[in-house]
Amino acid sequence: MKALILIAALVAAAPAARAQNLGTLEGNWPAGDLDAIRVHFPVGDLIFEASDDTQIHAALSVRCRHGGRSCQERARQLRIVTQVTGKTRRIDLEGMPKFGSHGLEVTLHIAVPKSLAVDADMGVG
Repeated sequence: MKALILIAALVAAAPAARAQNLGTLEGNWPAGDLDAIRVHFPVGDLIFEASDDTQIHAALSVRCRHGGRSCQERARQLRIVTQVTGKTRRIDLEGMPKFGSHGLEVTLHIAVPKSLAVDADMGVG
């Protein structure tokens, strides 16, 4: 099963200003019989929290530090893709530029049931 969260709806509603909070997208997935989650998050702030809940909760916050069209265009490219393989749920942030973010800042906060192992693959951040 594959799920996709797009950030474009948040960007469309953002007015022009200096520093902009483009909003937060949230996703929830059942932990079910999973043993682990693996997160690929190339750049930004990644925060994990242990939870007593039976679901995995994720919130992606997107900001443009300086505002402007370039940052908003880059934000439209962001998406979270999640897929279960075996007993592992993989969560990937795709579309984050490796160079020249033009002030684009992202924070991914994930609450994970205490019973799951967590593996994170980060570039920088």
